[in-house]
Amino acid sequence: MNSLPNDTVSVVIPSRNASAQTARTVHALLNQVLPAGFALEIIVVDDGSTDGAAERLGSEFGTRIKLIRHARNAGRSAARNTGAREASGRILLVLDCDCTPGSTDYLKKLLRDIARNRVHIGEVRYKGNGFWPIYQRLGASRRLREHKAGEPGALSTANMLLERDTLLQLGGYDEGYRYYGFEDRDLLLRLHAAGISTHLVSDASVIHSDPTHLSLLMAKNKEAAWRTAPRFRTRHPQAYGRLGQSHMDIAIHPVLTCLGAAVGLLLLPAAGIGERLVQCKALPLRARVVLTRCFLASAFCLGSIKTWHSPRHQ
Repeated sequence: MNSLPNDTVSVVIPSRNASAQTARTVHALLNQVLPAGFALEIIVVDDGSTDGAAERLGSEFGTRIKLIRHARNAGRSAARNTGAREASGRILLVLDCDCTPGSTDYLKKLLRDIARNRVHIGEVRYKGNGFWPIYQRLGASRRLREHKAGEPGALSTANMLLERDTLLQLGGYDEGYRYYGFEDRDLLLRLHAAGISTHLVSDASVIHSDPTHLSLLMAKNKEAAWRTAPRFRTRHPQAYGRLGQSHMDIAIHPVLTCLGAAVGLLLLPAAGIGERLVQCKALPLRARVVLTRCFLASAFCLGSIKTWHSPRHQ
């Protein structure tokens, strides 16, 4: 194994209107116990915040972080690329602002056995006994099973460590994925095609702390179908065909998608009622999970219809 020399680890954190979440993650990084010979650089890329988040982070951390500001929101892919270009370390850690290291030896674990032409991905975990942490854990378990079964794009890059040059030589994240969804899968598939292996480091975990609710997830699914799924479908048709979303895409299943969109027109305004139902502990968990998937699938169908009727499809 061609191991990497000891060096600076540059952590790139994209952030927008999320100063509290970002501050928690930065504090956890500053408390890390690094392996001998390693130094830490923390880069926060403020992607066009409109609520004063950049000013608050700059005031709280000063020179302990490198704060880079985008004048306008350019998307998470662009923010990650900006941070990678400005990093001084040989090793790069891409970390979402709402993903807080779960222990002070997190970086030690993630750096263990780091080697050239290999990406280390730590797990993203969800705390709590409410419905949404449980639902997110089910999704994370599914992605882990897909990864173990050989699916190269199954994992998330919200907690990913690799050589900086590896990312830059690949062209970084595809900035065409400006909106929600698919940029992680796209990058992991391109890494795989370039012969870069992905190594799961289960004990180098982070805690995801972003609160969610049904209406927010429906909006994200609708946006993904409209804004980013067509790009991923064009660039990775086989991988897209293996995703459940492909069955809700009008370009692939027009009749089924139109029926789903019709249901979505009814369900979208009822997201508040749906949220109360999925939080109702009197209902079996399985029923609440199925209900959630129906709501999210219908939202994806609606976004797919919107894509089909956009000007570029005329």
